[in-house]
Amino acid sequence: MSVETPGIEALTSGDLRVEVAAGSEGSAITLTFLGKSNAQQPEEALWPYLGRAVEAAAARSWGLEVHFERLEYFNSSTIKVMIKFLEHARKWKVPLAL
Repeated sequence: MSVETPGIEALTSGDLRVEVAAGSEGSAITLTFLGKSNAQQPEEALWPYLGRAVEAAAARSWGLEVHFERLEYFNSSTIKVMIKFLEHARKWKVPLAL
Protein backbone atom coordinates (compact mmCIF):
# COMPACT_ATOMS: atom_id res chain seq x y z
CA MET A 1 0.00 0.00 0.00
CA SER A 2 1.38 3.42 -0.91
CA VAL A 3 1.10 6.61 1.08
CA GLU A 4 0.00 9.49 -1.10
CA THR A 5 2.51 12.30 -1.20
CA PRO A 6 1.30 15.91 -1.43
CA GLY A 7 1.44 17.15 -5.00
CA ILE A 8 1.45 13.75 -6.69
CA GLU A 9 -0.70 10.63 -6.57
CA ALA A 10 -0.41 7.12 -7.94
CA LEU A 11 -0.76 6.67 -11.71
CA THR A 12 -2.51 3.88 -13.59
CA SER A 13 -2.25 3.88 -17.37
CA GLY A 14 -3.09 0.70 -19.24
CA ASP A 15 -0.97 -2.13 -17.84
CA LEU A 16 1.32 0.27 -15.97
CA ARG A 17 0.96 1.44 -12.40
CA VAL A 18 3.26 3.86 -10.60
CA GLU A 19 2.87 3.97 -6.83
CA VAL A 20 4.10 6.96 -4.88
CA ALA A 21 5.18 7.30 -1.28
CA ALA A 22 7.25 9.55 0.91
CA GLY A 23 10.74 8.10 0.85
CA SER A 24 13.22 7.51 3.60
CA GLU A 25 13.08 10.10 6.40
CA GLY A 26 10.84 12.42 4.37
CA SER A 27 13.71 13.45 2.13
CA ALA A 28 12.50 11.89 -1.12
CA ILE A 29 9.47 10.95 -3.14
CA THR A 30 9.56 7.25 -4.02
CA LEU A 31 8.07 6.12 -7.34
CA THR A 32 7.61 2.37 -7.79
CA PHE A 33 6.84 1.12 -11.31
CA LEU A 34 4.68 -2.02 -11.54
CA GLY A 35 3.31 -4.08 -14.41
CA LYS A 36 4.07 -3.29 -18.04
CA SER A 37 4.75 -0.05 -19.88
CA ASN A 38 3.67 -1.22 -23.30
CA ALA A 39 1.66 1.76 -24.61
CA GLN A 40 2.53 2.93 -28.11
CA GLN A 41 2.63 6.53 -26.84
CA PRO A 42 3.48 6.33 -23.13
CA GLU A 43 4.48 10.00 -23.07
CA GLU A 44 0.80 11.02 -23.11
CA ALA A 45 0.29 9.83 -19.52
CA LEU A 46 3.80 9.18 -18.25
CA TRP A 47 5.57 12.42 -19.18
CA PRO A 48 3.13 14.83 -17.46
CA TYR A 49 3.18 12.58 -14.40
CA LEU A 50 6.97 12.40 -14.19
CA GLY A 51 7.26 16.12 -14.82
CA ARG A 52 4.94 16.79 -11.87
CA ALA A 53 6.96 14.39 -9.70
CA VAL A 54 10.17 16.32 -10.43
CA GLU A 55 8.50 19.64 -9.70
CA ALA A 56 6.90 18.33 -6.47
CA ALA A 57 10.29 17.06 -5.27
CA ALA A 58 11.99 20.33 -6.21
CA ALA A 59 9.36 22.35 -4.32
CA ARG A 60 10.24 20.41 -1.14
CA SER A 61 13.99 20.29 -1.78
CA TRP A 62 13.66 16.51 -1.86
CA GLY A 63 15.09 13.89 -4.18
CA LEU A 64 13.35 11.18 -6.15
CA GLU A 65 13.83 7.45 -5.63
CA VAL A 66 12.65 5.44 -8.64
CA HIS A 67 12.19 1.68 -8.43
CA PHE A 68 11.85 -0.54 -11.48
CA GLU A 69 12.33 -3.92 -9.76
CA ARG A 70 8.64 -4.82 -10.13
CA LEU A 71 8.29 -3.52 -13.68
CA GLU A 72 7.80 -6.55 -15.91
CA TYR A 73 8.37 -4.88 -19.28
CA PHE A 74 8.94 -1.52 -20.92
CA ASN A 75 9.16 -0.72 -24.62
CA SER A 76 11.52 1.61 -26.49
CA SER A 77 8.95 4.42 -26.39
CA THR A 78 9.13 4.30 -22.61
CA ILE A 79 12.92 4.69 -22.73
CA LYS A 80 12.50 8.00 -24.57
CA VAL A 81 10.19 9.25 -21.83
CA MET A 82 12.65 8.15 -19.12
CA ILE A 83 15.52 10.02 -20.80
CA LYS A 84 13.38 13.17 -20.89
CA PHE A 85 12.59 12.58 -17.19
CA LEU A 86 16.30 12.34 -16.31
CA GLU A 87 17.03 15.56 -18.20
CA HIS A 88 14.13 17.34 -16.49
CA ALA A 89 15.33 16.25 -13.03
CA ARG A 90 18.82 17.51 -13.83
CA LYS A 91 17.42 20.86 -15.00
CA TRP A 92 15.47 21.22 -11.74
CA LYS A 93 18.50 19.99 -9.72
CA VAL A 94 16.51 17.14 -8.19
CA PRO A 95 18.71 14.30 -6.94
CA LEU A 96 17.74 10.90 -8.37
CA ALA A 97 18.28 7.39 -7.11
CA LEU A 98 17.35 4.72 -9.65
